Amino acid sequence: ATKLVLSARPTSGYNRQTLSNFHVKVTDPEGNVNTATTGDISVAVNSASNGGNTTNLYGTKTQALTSAETDFSDLQIRGTAGTWVLRFSKDGGGVSTVDASLTITYGAIDHIAFSQQPTLTASGVEFGSAVTVTAYDGNDNVVTNYNHTVTLSVNKGATFGGTYAHELNN
Repeated sequence: ATKLVLSARPTSGYNRQTLSNFHVKVTDPEGNVNTATTGDISVAVNSASNGGNTTNLYGTKTQALTSAETDFSDLQIRGTAGTWVLRFSKDGGGVSTVDASLTITYGAIDHIAFSQQPTLTASGVEFGSAVTVTAYDGNDNVVTNYNHTVTLSVNKGATFGGTYAHELNN
């Protein structure tokens, strides 16, 4: 039976960043490229360890075959870090599908947020607990290698005493 084969593909990538190229070809049972095959190949999210779905896959999701081969070079996954499985299939069927499993890790920092907010404290009194902030990517995955200084400031004419700049170590 004729089948799809991935001859090049990434095994990992970063959230919201373009993945390395997926090269798909149609072969006969012996592994020879079946150059007479025409049509389109489509890709979709088949499963995700974190509940991701097809709306989390961005880029050109359908490519035309040229001599029974095609490339997907602009795909991105935007969602929670974890294991994702992409399924490639030939439109109209007649060819077996092929899956590609890959691990998506957090992307570039998008925002920081309080993990432990300052407690309500009277003027001139030290906060009752440490203030903690965490760095996140665009889908709220914790960016674990973010090691930069974060500065806490106060507005509206108030003053702030003590250490207010500290290195964030996620």
